[in-house]
Amino acid sequence: MNVTEENPILIVLHNVVLYDYFLDLLEKEPYKIFIVQNTNDALQILKNNKLKLVICEHHVPGLDGIEFFKKIKAKYPDVIRLMLSGAKEFDILARVINECEVYNILSSTGSPEEFKNIISMAVNRYNYMERYNSKNMEISHKNVELETLNIHLEERFYEKTSLLLKAKKELEEVNINLKKNLAHLSAVSAERDALYNDLQRSYIETLYGLVNAIEAKDTYTSGHTERVDKLVSCLADKIFLSEHDKVTLKYAAVLHDIGKIGIDKAILRKPGKLSEEEFDIIKKHPLIGEKIIEPIHFLAETLPLIRGHHEKLDGTGYPDGLKNSEISEMCRIITVADVFEALTSDRPYRRAMDIKDAFDIFKKEKDKYDLNIVKILEEVINDGVYEPEGVK
Repeated sequence: MNVTEENPILIVLHNVVLYDYFLDLLEKEPYKIFIVQNTNDALQILKNNKLKLVICEHHVPGLDGIEFFKKIKAKYPDVIRLMLSGAKEFDILARVINECEVYNILSSTGSPEEFKNIISMAVNRYNYMERYNSKNMEISHKNVELETLNIHLEERFYEKTSLLLKAKKELEEVNINLKKNLAHLSAVSAERDALYNDLQRSYIETLYGLVNAIEAKDTYTSGHTERVDKLVSCLADKIFLSEHDKVTLKYAAVLHDIGKIGIDKAILRKPGKLSEEEFDIIKKHPLIGEKIIEPIHFLAETLPLIRGHHEKLDGTGYPDGLKNSEISEMCRIITVADVFEALTSDRPYRRAMDIKDAFDIFKKEKDKYDLNIVKILEEVINDGVYEPEGVK
């Protein structure tokens, strides 16, 4: 990670054990650390220092974590915000994501490396946005200068129209300058587009980091997202989807399980059958994923796919119990790919099925899945374009 040595961050912790833990964890990292145990002291430090990052527990003396982050968002909007939260605090997670626009969630069950990576990405995010805003300001100033120059040129043109002998020369100069201005405006526009693409790429890299963090919680599903992504891409090519839909489908395939960031890893790794209560918790991950992605406007088309990737044609899926035509073709593609990858991969409670048994499941449950997509998936497997992870 490209982290400079001058990176002031503030940590607000009431838990004494976590207080010492963070001091030890970040002692050798390139940060200037302020650490306090209540929000009153924290606000004073924010007032007196230009901070890049604030990490806060929800339950601290003074303001709670949500109200504290709302205050920071209003008064210091550029400061990156990270919430340290327990794995089961789903309501708090949803509020802090939607109301406070936190950059990420630090799970109290996370590993030291996860903590350090997320903190490093957050500081890099601040540094990137600082450069982006500076560049945008520079572009705005250049636009004002260009507008002023154009006004000046027009004034000169009209002043010289009475002098016919000099008018031609003035017009030629104006044309030359206009061409230069147009070339410069074109370059500025290209630079702005590049910055926007960089920002979009930064979002995607952050989301990939979240996906990796989810799979790190469950060694049995490690690589699941990548394999579903590949399967979905193969199916999209066979079905001849538009390039736009292929891109949307790819993002949705990568992000479909992002809501599992809010699920206790003990449930994700449980080797036996889940209890009814545990399964109800698992069924929340499409909704959590939808809430996480909702603020990112350019990913808006992925929301129904993330929410609906566990829906079934017969209405037995979740979270909405959609049926038949209520489920889009792209959502059906992700569902078939997701189920096939899960069946042909090792899980805590069973070994991977072979390919024939996996397709027998689809045929047995034909009312649940789009059999046209299942047939195309069979062609993809038979062509050798994709080889399941758990079977040979």
